[in-house]
Amino acid sequence: MDEVIYADFTSPAAYLAGLRLDALAAAGEPVPDWRPVAWHPRLPRTGLGLDAEGRANQQRAVERVRSLTDPREEFPASAPGFLPHPDGPISAYAEAYLAGVGPEVRRLLLHAYWAEHQDIGNPEVLRRLLAPALKSGHSRTDAVRNFGYAVSPARMPLSTLAFHLMRDWQQAWQALGTHPDVTLVAPGRPALTGAAALDALGVVGAPQTVSA
Repeated sequence: MDEVIYADFTSPAAYLAGLRLDALAAAGEPVPDWRPVAWHPRLPRTGLGLDAEGRANQQRAVERVRSLTDPREEFPASAPGFLPHPDGPISAYAEAYLAGVGPEVRRLLLHAYWAEHQDIGNPEVLRRLLAPALKSGHSRTDAVRNFGYAVSPARMPLSTLAFHLMRDWQQAWQALGTHPDVTLVAPGRPALTGAAALDALGVVGAPQTVSA
């Protein structure tokens, strides 16, 4: 098994992990396979606006991750005030993964949520954001390949294969019983979580600023 990283799109650690994956790719180094998971799978389908306590908790999480960044890494100063339902972005990424444009869509989703505070759980937002990338891939699903549809109106995948990927990623991550932020799994060593996983991503190839 190659290296795999599990992360929730709404975790600030996921944003930093994404920057470091892009830096590794730019340096020509092997890049762990990104597999998104749902930390909050039972949110309302339309997402959840955070109250004052929830916003404060998210902002503290942002500050913790900011303390781990390299000076060359651009990291958002503030957290979005809402949590999108995870099915939308994970479904869209699963379709992109199958179409061979996973890294580009992962980058777009993280930037849209963390840098622009867009609702990446909204199917219409996902279509506007991701259609060019999805249409450039090689999806076997007509709606994805021809029209750039990312998810169904119910925020679910458009193909059975993508649905199975989502299920398998979530089950594999839950079986690890690890940290909700990021988990890095590599052959022959224990899973790394949180700051340790982020540190490992910066070992090969100096982290650098990567724009969406």
